[in-house]
Amino acid sequence: MRDYEAFKAEVIEKAEVIEKLKTRIAELVDQDRLIAELRCEVAELKGQLTQLRRYPARHDRIVTAGFAANPIF
Repeated sequence: MRDYEAFKAEVIEKAEVIEKLKTRIAELVDQDRLIAELRCEVAELKGQLTQLRRYPARHDRIVTAGFAANPIF
């Protein structure tokens, strides 16, 4: 009878460990999804930053060329 009780306690303990592992895996999967979303957002923001960096450069060249061709002073 004691062997059965010890076996039963061991099975219950292992089931609890399995449930904790399932919960932790679910948390990690959620974190992985969040990381993937954040990576996409970072890539999008990098693209926008690149566009913003390029626009002023083109704008400066146009303005500089315009002033050189038609000086105000």
